[in-house]
Amino acid sequence: MSVSLVWLRNDLRLCDNPALVSAVQAGRPMVPVYLLDEETPGIRPRGAAARWWLHHSLRSLEDALRAFDSRLILRRG
Repeated sequence: MSVSLVWLRNDLRLCDNPALVSAVQAGRPMVPVYLLDEETPGIRPRGAAARWWLHHSLRSLEDALRAFDSRLILRRG
């Protein structure tokens, strides 16, 4: 069975996210993934406020996805 893998980066909205809309329209199960990249050279470390915002944004997105029987996959790397 094929799935729609949605790699979320900066656009963490659910209601009007083009990648998520496209995945749903494809009619396949959707697997939303967020990769927290703190290891790539040139990536500036996030400050405390940015980490707080990201944490709460990802938590909100996860809660919204659960309402659609989906789950956000979080990875570091």
